[in-house]
Amino acid sequence: MISETIQIAIVNKVSSLIMFSFNKMDAVIHMEATPGGLFSHSS
Repeated sequence: MISETIQIAIVNKVSSLIMFSFNKMDAVIHMEATPGGLFSHSS
C-alpha cells in the first residue's frame, strides 16, 4: 500500500513536470511564431 502511494506521487510529479515543459515549449514556439509575441502572451 505504501509503495502504491509513492508510485502515484511519482507519476503525478512526472506528469506535472512533463506538462510544465510542454507549456514552456508551447510558449516559446508562440513567441517565435508571432512578432511581438512576448507582449501578446503576457497574461
